[in-house]
Amino acid sequence: MVVDDQGADHAAAPIGKRATVPPELVHGTPGRVPLGGAEWTDEPYDEDDRIEAGEVVAVVQIKGATAYVLRVHKLGS
Repeated sequence: MVVDDQGADHAAAPIGKRATVPPELVHGTPGRVPLGGAEWTDEPYDEDDRIEAGEVVAVVQIKGATAYVLRVHKLGS
């Protein structure tokens, strides 16, 4: 069970779900991203990654109420 900071119970963690990053996302400075009708704290999975605003990410890991995300690459890029 994962409970977000608003107390919502997320029995099925959003692993694999995709979202668009609102502000720039940098490891060590958590952001907020909408996933499955709830807002989650998120950070890049890769400590050296900087994800620009507007990029699409996928959730690869959940620790507590933080979703760790990787950038989704477009085919041909």
